[in-house]
Amino acid sequence: MKTTKFFICIIILACVSIGFSEYLRPPMIKCPQHKSSWCWAGAAEAILSYYGPLPGCDSCAWVITTANSPQPLSVIAKIVNKFYPAAEATTNNGVKPTEADAKAEADKCAPFAMFWPGHFVTYAGYEDSIHLIMNPWPPSVDSTGGKWQSLTFKAVLNANGSGTWSGLTKTKGKVTGIHDQHCMVHGNNTLKAVQAPNQSIALVLPALSNTQGILTIFNVRGKAVYSKQITQGTKSVQWNASASAITSGLYVAKYTGGNNQRYVTKVCVSK
Repeated sequence: MKTTKFFICIIILACVSIGFSEYLRPPMIKCPQHKSSWCWAGAAEAILSYYGPLPGCDSCAWVITTANSPQPLSVIAKIVNKFYPAAEATTNNGVKPTEADAKAEADKCAPFAMFWPGHFVTYAGYEDSIHLIMNPWPPSVDSTGGKWQSLTFKAVLNANGSGTWSGLTKTKGKVTGIHDQHCMVHGNNTLKAVQAPNQSIALVLPALSNTQGILTIFNVRGKAVYSKQITQGTKSVQWNASASAITSGLYVAKYTGGNNQRYVTKVCVSK
């Protein structure tokens, strides 16, 4: 019997205490650096995994050098723009943004890399006062390396106790024409994707959506692969992707409710 597994990707995750749910993952993947000085390649790979192309850590490094050597912040923008020019990555040295600045970037679906003292990490999003960081350390050529960190913004600013954040590489934030508001924020009033029984996916509707609406799921090219009219009082919709003729990959779920309220999240399907 063929076994089907689903991996749910959303921008920010259901919060448990001050951590994030083990059942959900952000749209970017954990990208460990392959060598001890390749944090810049891992940070760039994480941004690219969010936008779609995934060249891999080694390919990211090949753009700059195959030597195990540190690089300046600007190389992350160079790598991102090499593989995905539409991201329009730019470097801002010496920048120390506020928490509102970081959340504003997340709200427009714009992941960015940060320079901690001697190390690069990637900002993946936030929920309330907790911020999610993709840290490519420790190094590894497989998935055992790197780590997710759930931090307060104070901890983000002081590099989780190692010094001061002193620069970032920003991106434009437009992934596809489908994306809308609430792209990297997740809470009671946003659309959630969760693992459901029988290897299906449940789309939990926003708490404010106590009206009629429509839920649509698109593939990465913008073609609708699923649509359902939502009646008033519906709290969730179960999508049995294993029974549908879809392929593995990234999908975007969009809910439009009363007063034209729109909520978006990502769903990754792996069969």
